[in-house]
Amino acid sequence: KNYINNFSYQDALNKVKNNNLKFCNFIYSNSQAHETRDKLFYKLSEYKRVDSLGPHLNNVNTQGSRNQGNWQQISIELKSNYKFSTAAENACFNGYTSEKLMTSLKAHTVPIYFGNPNIAKDFNPEAFINVNDYENLDALLAKIKEIDDDDELWAKIVSTPWRTEEHIKYYEQQVLNYKNFIKNIFDVNVPLANKKRLPVGT
Repeated sequence: KNYINNFSYQDALNKVKNNNLKFCNFIYSNSQAHETRDKLFYKLSEYKRVDSLGPHLNNVNTQGSRNQGNWQQISIELKSNYKFSTAAENACFNGYTSEKLMTSLKAHTVPIYFGNPNIAKDFNPEAFINVNDYENLDALLAKIKEIDDDDELWAKIVSTPWRTEEHIKYYEQQVLNYKNFIKNIFDVNVPLANKKRLPVGT
């Protein structure tokens, strides 16, 4: 999908000024994920309270759950009450991007993303905070504090396009490549030896 952000700068500014938004959320079930995820929770908690809304590290009375049929929409609604959302994957490797970043963007919060090192190929890096861009978590926290103290900067990030024209073109090319790959498998005129996925690079 060519995700479009229809939330304007004024919409974002009104949200942050007119609503009593909480600081940051953390919604996870898996306690065996990459260690950076829990480190994010504890580092951010040194600054302000982080609400853990899922079963893992839960510190509130209610819990979001993936067992509910509409769990993604519930996640978006829960996150929409916060200025920031942790969007940390279970693991960190190229190409692995789950729903965590997208639900945070749709909630009109500032995602604090950790995971896919190549995430900037798929989504506009100006629309979120990429943990991988910082030397350490102290430097990351300093940036979060800066955004937290500046409503206009927060609104600028939240209203930033999720994908640029370049991202959309890249996505469309990836989809085309995938379709051609599948078509190639079932094409009877293609030799069997050519029906395989080849590594990209040198």
